[in-house]
Amino acid sequence: MSYEVIVEECDGVLRVQVSGDRAVGSTSRNAESMFRKISIASKETGLHRILVISKITGSLSTMSVFETAASLGEYGIELGWRIALVNLDYPSRMQLEFGMTVAVNRGTGIKMFDTEKEAMEWLTS
Repeated sequence: MSYEVIVEECDGVLRVQVSGDRAVGSTSRNAESMFRKISIASKETGLHRILVISKITGSLSTMSVFETAASLGEYGIELGWRIALVNLDYPSRMQLEFGMTVAVNRGTGIKMFDTEKEAMEWLTS
């Protein structure tokens, strides 16, 4: 099952709400689809400060996290963009922090936050 992705413009930021379940075997494919949708919306709107509110639940494999984070450029995410992730699935936090490290080491401007307010402050600073 694919993730539901809702994209809207909000105060000069591209706001993306994502929900769904990380089904075994489809996590990487769903993440790729989500990041491609974000990339297209960012290029269409010219907004490169992106707030992602993730309500995705379920387990993650370390390899899936690594592959997704290492492939953001291939999915259309460009260097110089800022992506703030608010992860509402606390059990996946440690694995997603690993993904953040992988992405940052490849030049992606991405950071995880506990609240939307903190994320917006970072994006608009």
